[in-house]
Amino acid sequence: MKKLLSITLACAAVSAFATVESHWDGGRNTPVHRLALNDEFGDAIVPGTPNALPLSTRKTCGQCHDYDAIASGWHFNMSGTNTAHGRRGEPWFLIDPLSGSQIPMSLRGWQGTHTPGQLGMTDWEWTYTFGRHMPGGDRADPKDLYAEGGPHARWDVSGPVEINCFACHSQSTDYDHSEWVRLILRQNFRWAATGAIGLGEIRGMGSRVADYWGVLRGLNRDDAVYAVPPHVVYDTRQFDAKNRTVLQVGAPRNENCLNCHSTSQAGMPHKDIDGDVHLRAGMSCADCHGNGEDHAIARGYEGDTTGKMDKTRASASCVGCHMGTDLARAGRHGAPAPKHVGIPVSHFKELSCTACHAGVTDEGMLAEVRTSRANRMGVYGRARWATPQPFILEPVFVRNEADKIEPRRMTWPAFWGVRSENDAASISPLRPETVTAACAGLLDVREQIGALLGTLATDPNVPGTPVLAIGGKLFKKHLDGYAEPAGDTTQADGVYYQTATNLIAVIPAFDPHADTEKMNDEQLEARQNNEKRLSNLLQTLDASAAAATNGFGAVVYGDTLYFRGGDADAMISTNAPAKSDAPAVGWYKDGAFTALVSAYAAKNVKELGGSACSITETMVAAALKRLSEAGHTRAVYVAHGQVWELTADGSLNAKVEKAAEPVSWAVGHDVRPARMARGARPAKCADCHTVGSAFFFAKVASTGPLLTARTLVKAQNEFMGLSGSYNKVFGTTFLMRPFFKIFLWAVFAILVLVAVAFTAAAVPALLAKGGVPYGKPAEHLMVLIDRGAATALALASIYLGLSGLLGWFFHLMTGYILVFHMVGGGLFAACLVALIWLRGGRRIANTRRNALWMVVMLLGVGVVFTAVAPMMTWFGEGWQWAMLWSHRLVGMAFLAVSAWMLLTGGRKE
Repeated sequence: MKKLLSITLACAAVSAFATVESHWDGGRNTPVHRLALNDEFGDAIVPGTPNALPLSTRKTCGQCHDYDAIASGWHFNMSGTNTAHGRRGEPWFLIDPLSGSQIPMSLRGWQGTHTPGQLGMTDWEWTYTFGRHMPGGDRADPKDLYAEGGPHARWDVSGPVEINCFACHSQSTDYDHSEWVRLILRQNFRWAATGAIGLGEIRGMGSRVADYWGVLRGLNRDDAVYAVPPHVVYDTRQFDAKNRTVLQVGAPRNENCLNCHSTSQAGMPHKDIDGDVHLRAGMSCADCHGNGEDHAIARGYEGDTTGKMDKTRASASCVGCHMGTDLARAGRHGAPAPKHVGIPVSHFKELSCTACHAGVTDEGMLAEVRTSRANRMGVYGRARWATPQPFILEPVFVRNEADKIEPRRMTWPAFWGVRSENDAASISPLRPETVTAACAGLLDVREQIGALLGTLATDPNVPGTPVLAIGGKLFKKHLDGYAEPAGDTTQADGVYYQTATNLIAVIPAFDPHADTEKMNDEQLEARQNNEKRLSNLLQTLDASAAAATNGFGAVVYGDTLYFRGGDADAMISTNAPAKSDAPAVGWYKDGAFTALVSAYAAKNVKELGGSACSITETMVAAALKRLSEAGHTRAVYVAHGQVWELTADGSLNAKVEKAAEPVSWAVGHDVRPARMARGARPAKCADCHTVGSAFFFAKVASTGPLLTARTLVKAQNEFMGLSGSYNKVFGTTFLMRPFFKIFLWAVFAILVLVAVAFTAAAVPALLAKGGVPYGKPAEHLMVLIDRGAATALALASIYLGLSGLLGWFFHLMTGYILVFHMVGGGLFAACLVALIWLRGGRRIANTRRNALWMVVMLLGVGVVFTAVAPMMTWFGEGWQWAMLWSHRLVGMAFLAVSAWMLLTGGRKE
């Protein structure tokens, strides 16, 4: 009996913790998630107990939801091992301003990106670097925490980053993305979700504890101040007597999406950002970008084949929702039907919807933008997290894999690398820390001067803010430790204290050879004060970290050098190694005096000024030389679409290579209202089709952390693969288009009147007064005009017919073929009117010939009307297609009837 009872209890215990199958019964309400939490070992969490572990989404959410199925979704499968990659997206960027690195990275093998393995990054380092905007899973959640070892894989300390369900599904305004970022950067991986959702306070930092610490070791009894291991102190007020809490979760909120998917124009005020028109209309991101439990989220671009295509996924694209496809009816979510009045249908073949309707820049013009993941936007706290790197431009119009022109965000990689000995075109990137270590003192010039100015500010007797004057520019220390511009000055180069009214030299006035016996009391007091200032300056320099390598702080007056280095730290004077015409402050070591600020640092800091760039060509040349000396004999620097390397004479050469090509990804949002789309009123066609159109001819200059005048500049049309000269010619035709329309409408009106009159035989006598009757001698000039018009009409008709067929069957109605088609159309209309006027009075006895002549005139009317009507802003897309087909059919009929008349003996008709 006891054995049976034991077995029964054991089965009950197992079933209590078994995974419950998730189901949906059709109810549209969101269930209240009141439940007990489990830790990563599957144990129930008792929030009031010491050393309670953080919640595990695998063991908590996984009780009802298929965790493994979710893990295969887009957000949690970065390596793409069991999902299709789809079109390229925004890569990750490994940023290091100090070394001038912005390296595009991806686990999906996208063109122009690098993998962690190429830089020697472990999965733990990958997670630590980019986990700030990752929702966990995949490489951030290894099955074996001990597979990667060593100081570059501290999984035992940090724990894994399980899928953070709350990053998307939290409905609470308490969810704190910034807290998530801070916890990831503190190496508190396994605690990040618990802290971000606000279930408790996360104390301690994994980054401060030893590599051998593990979560089961508990707190450090020897250190409760600094090296405190990460742990959670739960807010017990959020739990009931059964240790249950309510997790406020539901469909993803827009705010949650925007934590990682925001994009803004650099420098644009918040008040000027309108946001996406769909969100303004009350929709949510998830309305279009939905998914099932497999979390294969609909990406919403045309041609998306990365998931099971059903009517819901098919309606997620612009076309599917607004215009309908074979799988989806238009109008989902109340989507309006676009009219596209006056827009030729060729635009819909050549352009993506986003080319006209999407982008975040002002008026859709080319500008620098920042994104959450690339530029670390949207993280708030005392520290400033956002960076200007990488420098991203939008929109750059590129022809995509579907042969459509789409707007993209584009940036150029910047990194140090080594050429392959076997393949000179192959360049392997170097890790930024490898470069900065090898090039110590060469790349951190701003930081060097910032540290110096910070050192001078530690003197409690300073009269103002320490600043450095270089070539008429002042620099001060920024809060983050680097030197930044502080205005202009007429003072000589040197270090000063800046007050509200003037600049005071750091080096006090002092004459080593002055005869103190001849000084009065006031002069003696002034000398003593300056001597004290000098002693304080030297003492401040000696206390700085730089003194450990640079020697003693020293000041040179003429041929005398002062420093503090005796047993009693008294100020010592000695002969200067070299006479100085002006007082100079610097370092004294091994009998040599060096300037406080090197000429190299001063030159480059002045050149950089307040630029967001972080290195100069001089710095690149010096660093390449140092890297070569350190063993990287084929070292190069990649930036601005070029590969930079030293020549035999030591100069810096830049060469365009494939390894330096830009990376780009499609723009999807923000979608603008229709009236703000490219090509909308009042500019309409002139938005793109002018001689200086920004759409075709805006100059796209390469960007990057290197400050240089040798940037790569290309026009937009080059990225589209279109001819610049043709589009300038085509843009010129739009200057004449209003007159062309008037001319064609006039021709159309004349043709209509003549056709009606001819048909009714009401005005043949009137026309005869101006016509040239068949067989009657006429003036020589009129005969020449008649023959010339007939010949020109025939040639124009032949060209129009041939080019029309090329456009119809081979889609070649573009480029100069289109331009000459328009010219031929004008010639056709003019010649047709001339011939009708000259020959309108002829009445041939053959009734059938007269009927054919009438048909020619009517078809000519149709050709002109179907050519000019689409140019007006009257017809939407449906009627535009109708006009196109009518133009083709009427034109071919005109040619057929004309050819029949010619072949049946009516050459003169």
